[in-house]
Amino acid sequence: MNTLSTSREIDLCREAYISEEYVTVFIKYTGDFNSLIKEIDYVCAVKVSEGAYIASVRTANYTDFINRFNNIFNIDISFPYTLSAIEPVEAANITQFHGETFLNLTGKGTVAAIIDTGIDYLNPQFQNPDGTTRIIGIWDQTIESNNNDDPVAFFGTVYSRDEINRAIQVSNQGGNPYDIVPSRDELGHGTNIAGLVGARGLNNVIGSAPECEFLIVKLKEFKTSNLKLAGINDRRSTPIFEGIDIYIAMRFVINYNPSPSTKPMSILISAGTNWGGHEGITSIEEDINFFSTRKGLIFVTNTGNQGASLTHGYGRFLKSNTIQNLEIIVGSNENNLVLMLWVQRPDVISIEIISPSGEIAKPIQSGLVSSKFEQVNLILENSIINIAFLSPEFASGNESIYITIKNPKAGLWQLRLKGDYIVNGVYNLWLPQRPLIQLTTRVINPNPYITLQAPANAQKSITTSFYNQNNNTIAVESGRGFTADNRVKPNLTTGGVMALTTGLNNENTLLSGGSVAGAVLCGATLLLLEWGIILGNDPNIYGPTAISYFTRGTSKRSGDIYPNPQWGYGILNLQGSFENLRSSPLIRPYDALNTQNENNLPSDFYIRMPKELYVRIDDSIDIIE
Repeated sequence: MNTLSTSREIDLCREAYISEEYVTVFIKYTGDFNSLIKEIDYVCAVKVSEGAYIASVRTANYTDFINRFNNIFNIDISFPYTLSAIEPVEAANITQFHGETFLNLTGKGTVAAIIDTGIDYLNPQFQNPDGTTRIIGIWDQTIESNNNDDPVAFFGTVYSRDEINRAIQVSNQGGNPYDIVPSRDELGHGTNIAGLVGARGLNNVIGSAPECEFLIVKLKEFKTSNLKLAGINDRRSTPIFEGIDIYIAMRFVINYNPSPSTKPMSILISAGTNWGGHEGITSIEEDINFFSTRKGLIFVTNTGNQGASLTHGYGRFLKSNTIQNLEIIVGSNENNLVLMLWVQRPDVISIEIISPSGEIAKPIQSGLVSSKFEQVNLILENSIINIAFLSPEFASGNESIYITIKNPKAGLWQLRLKGDYIVNGVYNLWLPQRPLIQLTTRVINPNPYITLQAPANAQKSITTSFYNQNNNTIAVESGRGFTADNRVKPNLTTGGVMALTTGLNNENTLLSGGSVAGAVLCGATLLLLEWGIILGNDPNIYGPTAISYFTRGTSKRSGDIYPNPQWGYGILNLQGSFENLRSSPLIRPYDALNTQNENNLPSDFYIRMPKELYVRIDDSIDIIE
């Protein structure tokens, strides 16, 4: 059975995929999609797995494509993802964000797959002591080459370890390394994150796993055509990435390292989106759940920075034929606004939209089976409202309603919701994540919960919020759980304030945010994978078991009830996890390791975590200051 597209199909689609004249959608179809569209000249598709295709459709023909095929297979647009913002602060001295030592693990033999903005491969923090690279490969999605026939990474360019080593050698000899490997991290975010995960230890900066290897994906930015399809007309100054590119990047790193059972890997995704129903069933989250069953493979996500963004509204109908209002303040200069309303099955609601001047868009009722699209022109406001009632979501059966207001007048907009048929009554509304909307655009009476950004809602990823390890309080910006289907996320919380890391040109910087917490947690997973798989203590570690190990070992604040939407099961405490493992009859005891102290623990295990997290095992263990 042919599981992926042929070289000819890839060649036909490569240019369309990156062209602004085409939009890109994700197709779920169990049949042969390419046979279905073979007579249509405005669409081509790449098969990335059984039942999954990436289709590029000429923008001018997209409406025809939807009308023709909407009831045959599932179509998802590419959601806009933004980085879980980190805030650099100039500083000369190391901050005690990480610290204690008690076992000798460095991540050796493990791989950190980082899907982000690239990496500064010339930074010596990511090189071995002999000057060779620790990076096993870079897929730069922004650089096109004519010799790329990879069935997964069918666009961009893949650079091997050998090419990176040659580039480093040329640089050391005074030549131009970018003639060989032209990939650069212009933004620095990916380099910062890689430093937190595994900086080698130069310039007073050492990562959690200083001997791990790296597999890097540099994401390309969102095509304008796809951005408009998602309802975002203004690119703003923030980098925006495509959900489909992240989806393909996950497939790439898994294929690049096909044997995580012998070379374990942790995949770190630092970007997130408010799109989707926050139930862990976006295409990316479904793939995370599928691949997390592989031994030696762990996905790490963070909850994002939208907890205090005022972008989430929540309500519940108690009975049918009642009215509820959702109010949104739209800031000035907002040229396009997307409202994403999710209604739990099998409820049916009607919507009236009331503009700041009182002009009313007539009641529109959601459908039970097929998709429905409505357009309303507001004469007084000079605004155009498009409402898409999409078919019940494939996995959950819940209905998504996307409301796009073009040229919305600044002021108070109201959604008047009528519960025509109510069983559950719960509904959620999300605005785009804060970097994509004006600062003054917000939900009136917002709800700070269920603000985890996808893919943090995936059931089998290990998801962290972030807290201020200096005063032991949750960061107000941190996304909060639980998921919309009431599962416990985040799994735990990790320190994410003022972390020292390396940056471009090997310059140190201080960072705060969800990305920091995710990177620290990623490093911790690599140490767990080294202990379990490389050293043979638990060769069956995979995503769900890692979640269990970490959550059982968490520290907890006195007086709190766990799990809770801010802290999950508690504060990341790797020492607590290992203490828990030591007492488990299913895990090989520590006496299989060398160099033990009187507590049966090796004395030089390096893990960089907020030092407040640890309870001393032995008074003889020194804290690194």
